[in-house]
Amino acid sequence: MYDTLADLRSHFEWGGERQGKKTRLLSIEAPEGPAVAGTEFETTGADPMGAFADRSVVTEASRPRAFEFVTEARLTTKKGKASTGPTSTATS
Repeated sequence: MYDTLADLRSHFEWGGERQGKKTRLLSIEAPEGPAVAGTEFETTGADPMGAFADRSVVTEASRPRAFEFVTEARLTTKKGKASTGPTSTATS
């Protein structure tokens, strides 16, 4: 599991191509290879409420026990309203 999460480009496959058309990643800009602490990446995607554009930074990458990143999320609703907020994702 750790190796899949640390390979940021793989997120496009399991978070995009393998998902339904209404909620999925549409793009990812990330470096090749395993992410390390400090690696930054950007994603865009679709959501039933609108579209999102996120900027993330890896805060911990300790194979095999922990992979964590913090995301600045921005959702633009179908009615044109924008909502922003941080989120955090981690595995152990």
